[in-house]
Amino acid sequence: CRVACPAAGTLTVGPSADCPSIQAAVNCAAPGSPAAGRTTVLVQPGVYRERVVLNKSGLALIGQAPMAPQPQPSALPSSAVVVTWSVPNIPVLNVTADDVVIANLTSYNDANRFQIGKNSGLYVTSGDRTAVYFSSFFGAQDTVYTGMRRAYLFGCRVNGTTDFNYGQGAAVYDECVLVGERAGNFYQGQSFLTATTGNVSTAVPDSPSARAAYLVRNSRLPATPTIGTTYLGRPWGDGATVVYSNVWMDKHIAPAGWCPENHWRKVPCFPTNETCADTFYAEFNSSGPGANASGRVQWSHQLTAAEADDWTPEKVLRGWVPPTPASLNLTRTPTTSEGEARAESTRWFRAETELTV
Repeated sequence: CRVACPAAGTLTVGPSADCPSIQAAVNCAAPGSPAAGRTTVLVQPGVYRERVVLNKSGLALIGQAPMAPQPQPSALPSSAVVVTWSVPNIPVLNVTADDVVIANLTSYNDANRFQIGKNSGLYVTSGDRTAVYFSSFFGAQDTVYTGMRRAYLFGCRVNGTTDFNYGQGAAVYDECVLVGERAGNFYQGQSFLTATTGNVSTAVPDSPSARAAYLVRNSRLPATPTIGTTYLGRPWGDGATVVYSNVWMDKHIAPAGWCPENHWRKVPCFPTNETCADTFYAEFNSSGPGANASGRVQWSHQLTAAEADDWTPEKVLRGWVPPTPASLNLTRTPTTSEGEARAESTRWFRAETELTV
């Protein structure tokens, strides 16, 4: 960096800022904590081609512009903060420390033209209490890995195909947009919004017997014009637990809702099947063309209002209350309407992707 590394405070990233790259700023930053104070890295608008490892506890990585609705380089807003990488199977943003905050970023790995592969935009390797705000992540398979501990995403947009939100730990998607793209010939073009294991040994350190869960609430699942069938989730492990609460679902959501087969074990999920008996998939107050309570698989659940009230972010995150956007001086700044975002998503994905796996 061009400045002495501070013991606390703020570092800036940009052509004439404190540091020329995001990783240089992270390396320079001092560890912090929500209680004692965070070190903040402010990133100026631009396209940063680098892999970033967020390995400082209490670090806040904040873009100084709204997230982009799509990652096609020729159409990126000039004000966007884009972090991208083109090496297969290497995540762009890798979180390895606790209490990391990410905001106002657009991240994607475009290796192999977005073909199937673990090209994650966000990968939480070992961090706990990861909080992400107003950021967009684009990919195909495994776009966002939420890790084995606890993660919270607010006001984010995630595009992908197969299992593009996955993990063993607990995660909450709050006021997010999740866009399932057609996966070419992979599983007959089917898309899967979530894949969780419900791991009980490492997900929540202070409650080893508790099952980890995903909660998607107050969110939207829009379709693209060429989308195939999209499932709300499929079991990556026997304890898979996912709840959708107050979510609008477009017409691409499969009437069955949840994938009736674990493709790793090739075991069909029938009502009496042991694997599915351990799987908890549920919805409350789903709306839109893809909401179909009567057509869902028999082993899923439609929650009552009282049951849904019990599924709160604090419960899923085992007592952790993530910082509010206001407490971090963050505000939502839409870059495009939902209809425009859907159209843009289709344009970049269809142009960049020819999936033949």
